[in-house]
Amino acid sequence: MSEQPSYTVRPARKRRGFETVRDMVFSLGAVAVCVAVIMAVTHRGMPNPVKVVNTVAVVTQATSSVSWQVRNPNPHLREWRATSARFSPTKKVLEFGWVTPSGQWAGMQQTGLAFTSVQSKQWVAKVLADSGNTNSSIVRGNSAATYLFYGSANSAEMRALLSAAGFTP
Repeated sequence: MSEQPSYTVRPARKRRGFETVRDMVFSLGAVAVCVAVIMAVTHRGMPNPVKVVNTVAVVTQATSSVSWQVRNPNPHLREWRATSARFSPTKKVLEFGWVTPSGQWAGMQQTGLAFTSVQSKQWVAKVLADSGNTNSSIVRGNSAATYLFYGSANSAEMRALLSAAGFTP
């Protein structure tokens, strides 16, 4: 009698290439859906990067703390956005900053140093050196105070700022 050869029957192999691609597409789809849900829940609109501040309290504090005339141009600058208002009681310095209607910036600092003093000139030089990119600067003053106007605003806007502060441009 002849012996039958022994062998094991194995099922036919499936083509795994297409199942692998299909599985990958399903996995990426599931990840994309999760990302879309997270983005929809946490999405915030782009805020305006310019934060407008109220200057009234700072002007009130400065007016009650100093002996020189505090100039407040804010009520006269309708389309300008005040972005900073600070008063340093120890240094007796009042500072304002604005974004102009053309999108440039302008600043104004006031101090109780006499306009003609050496200290006043040193203060002006330091403020301008610290302020960075300035196209122009204008200094006004008297025997009681010095007022410095500076920034990247154009000449018409700087004249408007001077006029709003009560100075002749």
